[in-house]
Formats: sequence, structure tokens, C-alpha cells
Amino acid sequence: MITLLDKDLQNPLSEESVRVSESLAQLSRDIADPVFRENKILYPTLWVLPSEDEWSAVDKEARRLGYLVMRERSEYLPSETPKYPYQVVSGITPDQADRLPEELKGVVGSTSFPPDDYVVSREGDLEFETDFQSCEEVEAIFKALPLEITYADTNNRVRFFSESNVSGGFPRAKTIIGRRLEQYVARNVEALKTGREKYRVFWTRLGDRTIRVLLVAVRKPDGELLGLAEIVEDFTEVLNNPREIFEKILVL
Repeated sequence: MITLLDKDLQNPLSEESVRVSESLAQLSRDIADPVFRENKILYPTLWVLPSEDEWSAVDKEARRLGYLVMRERSEYLPSETPKYPYQVVSGITPDQADRLPEELKGVVGSTSFPPDDYVVSREGDLEFETDFQSCEEVEAIFKALPLEITYADTNNRVRFFSESNVSGGFPRAKTIIGRRLEQYVARNVEALKTGREKYRVFWTRLGDRTIRVLLVAVRKPDGELLGLAEIVEDFTEVLNNPREIFEKILVL
């Protein structure tokens, strides 16, 4: 670019000089436009619309996931309980609309942007730490997974198992509910319960299939043990076709 500019100074009316000048003018517009939108539209809007409890949710998630830009050293201490997007009632008050940037005032109330009245939490839903699901949805999700899970509580009694529609594991029946863990599993429970190991892996054959069995301790966020999960996955395709699988790998 410096070489081109030097040439342009020698002959500013040349065709090449005009082309470089137009490119620089377009580059200047491409840089100035988003800067204008951020400073005059985005940031002023962020001061008006999100509430303190919404910013509290942003701060909580940012602390967990990390930041895209360098944080200032001053500590932000939100005064409200975090409120997530699904908890926010759609709508803009007249006061908020009046304080919006001029570029947005014409959009507010437009039929092209109706309020989002979708309700995430429905009557009868199970509330998890990260989502809301009906029992029907939970069962369907487990069936859609390419693995099968058996869960036993701290009494080593089976309380749950899933069956996959995608990739099967060991044949099981509902009669295993309430039974004690299989002996080979029980022998490994102590190491997982005490925390000496986070998981244990076993490989086995089921007919012409190669199965991986992963035993994992299931704990509360504070570390208290809830039980043990046995995760069964069919690795036959991966082990039989490693080169083909490798060629399918995408960098996301």
C-alpha cells in the first residue's frame, strides 16, 4: 500500500491513483459506519433498555464464559438478582421510547417488529439449572442421543436408564429399576465415590460391535455425591473407519 501511495503522489491523476483513492474512501466508510452505529445507536440504546437485573445476568455469564475485550480494573457489583432474557416481559415503556436514539424511535412500535410474547416456562415443565422441559421432551431427548445412560443413587440402586434410537448399547428392561448395580460396576464405585477418580473407562464387545462403557460420579455443585452414571457408547464405526472419520472432521 505504501508503494502504491508513493506512485500516486507522482501521478495523482492516473487511472491507478483514482482506483486506490476510491478503495481508500470505501475503506474509510466501512470503518466509520460501524463506529457511528456503536457510538450513536448501540451504546445509547444499551443505557436505556436493559435493566439493572438484566445487566446482572450479563455480568454473571461473562464471569463464567470470559470477556471479548480487556476488562477495567473497577469491580462491577450488581445490586439486583440476575434476570435472563426469557424472564423479561417484552415491551418498551413510553419513557424508554422517548430516550432512545433518534435512529431507533421510528422502529419502536412498528408492525415489522412485534413484541416477542413467547413463553419459555410452561405449566407442568420441569425446571433445570439451564432450561425448562416437559417430561415428554426429556424422554425424547434421551432417545435422540447416540448413547445410553444408567443411573444409580448412593445406595447403588438403579433409578433410571435410557434407550437410544440412534445407537444401541446393552439390552435392558424396566425390571432393572430398583436393582443393585451389576457386580463389575460396584467394584469400581468406591474409587469414584471418594473422588480418587472422576471416571473410569471400559471397552467390551457386543456381537460385532465395540462398546465403550464410561462410569462417572454424579455430584451436586457443592461436590456432594448423588450417585453413579454408566454411559454406554457404540464406537464400532469410529474404530472400523478411522481414516474416513478423520477426513470428515470439521474445524468449527
